[in-house]
Amino acid sequence: MSLDLSKRLRVQTRKVVEFFDGRVKSLQDRRDLVPLFKNLDSKRCVEAARKIIGEGEWSAVGVDGSMDYDEHLDLLLFYVYATGYRCRFTVGREGVSMDVKGAVRDMQLSASAAIPLWMEDLLNVSQDVSVSFEYEVRRAAETIPISVMTMAEISLALKAVENPEVKLLLLDRPLSGTYPSLSKSLRTVLGRRSSALTSIETGRGRVTLLDLWVAGILGPGDLYVPPRYPYRAYALVKALIERRELSKDEARSILNVDENGLKKVLSYVRRRENELGGEVFEEYGDTLKVSKCILGYWDRVYEASTFVSNRMFKGVDYPLKIGDLWLTAQDINMVNLFLLYELIRRAKTRGVLLVGIAKDTEASEILRSVVPYMVDRGLIAPKSPIPAIRSNRGFLSLVSSLNYRLIETPWRTPCYDSCFTTLVYTRSEGFKPARKVVSREALFIRVNFQLRSLKTDGAVRSMVFMYDRPFDPVYDRLGEPLKIAHSSELVVRPVFEGVDGSPLDDLILYLLSLMDNPEVLEAYGYNQLLYLADKAVKTEVKLMKSSLRAVAELELAPLASRRRMFTFRSYRELRRILEAGRRLGGRHRLEKLYGLYSA
Repeated sequence: MSLDLSKRLRVQTRKVVEFFDGRVKSLQDRRDLVPLFKNLDSKRCVEAARKIIGEGEWSAVGVDGSMDYDEHLDLLLFYVYATGYRCRFTVGREGVSMDVKGAVRDMQLSASAAIPLWMEDLLNVSQDVSVSFEYEVRRAAETIPISVMTMAEISLALKAVENPEVKLLLLDRPLSGTYPSLSKSLRTVLGRRSSALTSIETGRGRVTLLDLWVAGILGPGDLYVPPRYPYRAYALVKALIERRELSKDEARSILNVDENGLKKVLSYVRRRENELGGEVFEEYGDTLKVSKCILGYWDRVYEASTFVSNRMFKGVDYPLKIGDLWLTAQDINMVNLFLLYELIRRAKTRGVLLVGIAKDTEASEILRSVVPYMVDRGLIAPKSPIPAIRSNRGFLSLVSSLNYRLIETPWRTPCYDSCFTTLVYTRSEGFKPARKVVSREALFIRVNFQLRSLKTDGAVRSMVFMYDRPFDPVYDRLGEPLKIAHSSELVVRPVFEGVDGSPLDDLILYLLSLMDNPEVLEAYGYNQLLYLADKAVKTEVKLMKSSLRAVAELELAPLASRRRMFTFRSYRELRRILEAGRRLGGRHRLEKLYGLYSA
């Protein structure tokens, strides 16, 4: 390495450090930013626990999953494992005690899958994904085990909420971060107008594409659907299913549109009916009646979804084909969307706190939209410009650490609507969509939090994490109308924590503050249940990979020998095998092991 290059690197690094130091200095002694950080009132939290959970002994469960894949003779092998850890906790008059040291693995909560797939069939399973180059092949291959892992985690979560003792359910994934990719897969499936799910016969008939379209937004039917672009048609369908019949005046009132606006909505629904087959409503003069063929849509969709998940983790038939139809990665994600909807419904009806935790998120909505919203509502008044720090985690970590005398741990941000992740604020235009569409409000609520700081040095703190939870109409309220700069007039009502606070989020932060493990660095300020589950699933996947690969190779060896499939491998795999053989030593042993010749 030349001295000139070393010198240039030193100069450039010094410049970068100066840039960062300037940002740091501008965030010191910022009392004006303290309203972003809410501390705990233990007494209020105990009262909330007694009211929301109830006195008694309960269980908390943390669910996590892991995945991996490899290839042999152009055969892809996918490995997926998910499990759950649980611990007891007690809610009493004096407080809440959490027995995280007594956390155990719940053997009732485990799901695994080992799925082979010929590389030739990768396009069948990863439709709408290009696989022309090696990196695209890897990306397409990874989508399958990731989708199956998501299914495993949500399936175990559904099983966990069936236990009446479980009152807190933690997932090692953000709900609001998982939802968009699942919704995108649904749109992809509907766009190509074919799905293996439509071949499944249920107790209430065969699933239709129209069922999938309605279920994709309405879920079981208890979710809030905003009557605005682009959700007006769904809001109309929801009202029709609930009431069975609407006058056009009632429909206009629900959608807040004039006669011409209602005609556009009805026309859109008719186009979807023609594209997907089926009928949503019947029109009799000024009366709209729901069609019988759409009733029972959720029963059909959910039964088909459980059929797919049971086949994936419990069946012996090949899980990626249903009859002659391939179950694509988009189909699997669509099923995951329906399972997630059902999980939200069951958690609400059974009084379970459903919380998703994100460890490594680069979300940036705090400075991009949340702080501007707070300024607009008079909830915060910055005394000087805030440096443009992209990530929530980086910004909140710096402010918390640099102002540690003002901000105690544990703390959380005000709870805010997940639709803020799709908003951006500019001085010239105000609030506008970050990417064309503002996601639906009143679906998920997000909170950033930090649990611990060192007793000897309060500026040294644990990581900042984010949790989210489903919208709860008991504790959450739609916010004031917010006008969005858009090609057409758009008004959003995002949920934002009021001046009275959120007892539900106070309780969640309180419970999380009792569930880390300060004795283990990786679990310091994190969550012991999810930490244990993470270690367990990674170990299980490694064991699966080492043991099950040999099973697949045992089946492939006779084929390789009989068909002389030595060069059927990719060059990358062949090189890996030969290099591994050199390390082991012995060409004859290597060839026999991999079936490169006929014995």
